[in-house]
Amino acid sequence: MTDDASEPAATRYRGLLAQLETTTIGADLTDENRWRHLVFQQLQHNENPVLMEVGQELGAGNISLRGAGEVPAYAEALRASLDRLADLDLGAMSDRLETFLEAQKNPGRTQATSAADTSEQGPADDDSYTVVITERAW
Repeated sequence: MTDDASEPAATRYRGLLAQLETTTIGADLTDENRWRHLVFQQLQHNENPVLMEVGQELGAGNISLRGAGEVPAYAEALRASLDRLADLDLGAMSDRLETFLEAQKNPGRTQATSAADTSEQGPADDDSYTVVITERAW
């Protein structure tokens, strides 16, 4: 949900997400099995040990996503992650996603346009990929 002030950023972000359909990420996100695998993989490599455990359990087939929501510790960690998603700066995400899309069109160029793009947040494509997968997941 967006407020009036963030609507232009949300519109830009949605437009950029639509452009993903022509990339391998877009193909991954439209293939249900591949998408699930990517979500589980992202969770398995999460810095939060509870989310990492959720990813391991989901990936091994020991629990369903619905079942994960029924485990209090898992539900709390997932809810906290959703809360963080609500606080995303869509303008900044759009900038990073735009950089990623440009790199997909021009694979010979580096994906990070400056040292600042990689120093604190990692490569733009990794962050964008994670957020897109997460947004699709929840």
